[in-house]
Amino acid sequence: MLTRGAIAPDFRLAATGTRSPLARSEFAGRRLILIFLPASLPDELAAGLVKYTETQSQFADQVADLLAVSPATVTQLSSLASQHGAGFPLLSDPAGATAAAYDVRAADGQTQAAIYILDEAGAVSMGFEPERYPNLPAPAAVLRALRRLNDAPRPAPPAADDWRRGPAAARVTLIEYSDYQCQHCRALHSLLARLEEIYGAQIAVIHRHLPLRHTHPLAQLAAEAAEAAGAQGRFWAMHDRLFAAGDDLTRDHLIAYAAELGLDVARFTADLDNHLHEPAVNEDFKRAVAGGIKLPPTLFVNGILFDGARTEPGLRERLDALLGR
Repeated sequence: MLTRGAIAPDFRLAATGTRSPLARSEFAGRRLILIFLPASLPDELAAGLVKYTETQSQFADQVADLLAVSPATVTQLSSLASQHGAGFPLLSDPAGATAAAYDVRAADGQTQAAIYILDEAGAVSMGFEPERYPNLPAPAAVLRALRRLNDAPRPAPPAADDWRRGPAAARVTLIEYSDYQCQHCRALHSLLARLEEIYGAQIAVIHRHLPLRHTHPLAQLAAEAAEAAGAQGRFWAMHDRLFAAGDDLTRDHLIAYAAELGLDVARFTADLDNHLHEPAVNEDFKRAVAGGIKLPPTLFVNGILFDGARTEPGLRERLDALLGR
């Protein structure tokens, strides 16, 4: 099935209960439970579909909509909806192109029973594969997964004022919340630099500040130093230099790094001493906390929390899947 974080393919299909075709993109801003069904439903699968109708209000409580996709015609699906009381749209995919795009067609070309949870931006949050759930998972299992996803840390969407290295159109965007005095953050920075070398313009990296002021007393000023360098067009140069510095992040060290990088040292020092860029750092911090992000380093891949091993093989496995490598 599609990898977590993959942007789900859009579609526009004729549907029951409406004269107009429905598109995935019309559900932006809400989670979408996308149910794939074969053309003909055995009794067990039909019973599973009924259970989703019966629990539709519970999905709505989690700000999620239900859609089902099948190779059956709209007339057949309308009959099915009437027979089983399906209370959400059933979409006709007669050629199976949508099922193929979502990788839920069997070797014989038949659409298999499967479920995807898509996030508000249309990315895959989770999949329930046909092999494990031939008659669909119970709605309670999908609701539990949906609640966990809704409770999981979430980054603010990429914005024009983010510090981004890599193209805005990159197929994969990694968002790191980091602290310049954090040893684990330094390790992640090195790993991300390695991935940038490997994948080039296929990926983009966004840095956001999350300095732990109480346990890392030098981290806040270091983050302000990165912003001060950014004001002179050298954010990433300072960013790399700060991670290379280890714990050498005192005011005097920061000013020395500014000189190394050829910055206007007088302007940099004034910015630092006047805490001109403190609000920018604090804004990153506040938005992280609002998103449930508590500790650095925290990494998101296409908006999905990366909870695997933060190693080159671990991250490359996810990136290769997303990039089709």
